[in-house]
Amino acid sequence: RSTVQRLVPMLLLAPALAILSLILFMQAPAAVAPTADVYGRVLADMTFAPVPGAKVALYPIPFPPGHKPRSSVSDRNGEYAFTGIPEGFYRLGLYHDEYFPTHDMSETSVSLRGGERRGAVDLMMSQGASISGHVRAVSAVALRHVSVSAVQLRGPRFRNARPSVHSSPVNALGEFRVSGLRPGPWVVVAHRDNAPVVFEGEILTESLTYYPGTLDIRCAQEVTLKSG
Repeated sequence: RSTVQRLVPMLLLAPALAILSLILFMQAPAAVAPTADVYGRVLADMTFAPVPGAKVALYPIPFPPGHKPRSSVSDRNGEYAFTGIPEGFYRLGLYHDEYFPTHDMSETSVSLRGGERRGAVDLMMSQGASISGHVRAVSAVALRHVSVSAVQLRGPRFRNARPSVHSSPVNALGEFRVSGLRPGPWVVVAHRDNAPVVFEGEILTESLTYYPGTLDIRCAQEVTLKSG
């Protein structure tokens, strides 16, 4: 066979090979950016004992609108972990019914690189104080759908409230217990379930009964708590 006859099949085959190569290239998986892991323990600040049941939240910085942070709950050894975290800068948040984050942990943040395993990121919490008591009512029916909230005030008296409000439902006997409270003065409020107590940083004054049993917030008596 002549050289021309041998080249013809190769020339006809070349476009097919080029198309096949293009298809294979398009189907090749894109490179996946390596992710990071971060783990540690939640500990009581006074005893360094593990704190189980603490909710640890991981907030990307800047925080995207409408985004929900990833969360992990500490186990009986106080251990928590986040895996498969994209590279970036994050802030850690803490929540527990019986504890509150120490001041040193209020702005805990970590910078993670792809492929990094960041360990020993231990978070400290202080055991909170609690307020318990009874709500007196004319009947058990009147206690249905009633809750008690504790609000810690700041600034001018009875004007500005902290963002967090701790609440507890009232049982059929009128008993309540509000836990996980920081040291300092608190105002105790009885209200209907799901009724707002604080709006845009200010404590509301409608349909609320303040300890020791007044409808006038100016006559409310503060309850001062110590840690634990």
